Amino acid sequence: MSHLEEKSFDHFDNNPSTSLRRAAAGIVVPREVIRRTLRGDGRHAFHLLLVKELVPGDAERRVEFYGSVEVVQWFGLLGHLTSHR
Repeated sequence: MSHLEEKSFDHFDNNPSTSLRRAAAGIVVPREVIRRTLRGDGRHAFHLLLVKELVPGDAERRVEFYGSVEVVQWFGLLGHLTSHR
């Protein structure tokens, strides 16, 4: 394992939520080099998206919200709510 690979793996093991751009700046190598190094080891750059836990009642609120979105889209298609027409 090369010194660059070791630094890259150590960086992402210690900072799993960092971006490729930040890692490249910290290690002082091009971003593409970091990406190729990670992919060569079977790793992929991604960002975790933390979501809230679903609770009872969420389904009803989603249906209610979706209904209001449909109304807004319908008015938008008719041109009544758009200011540029």
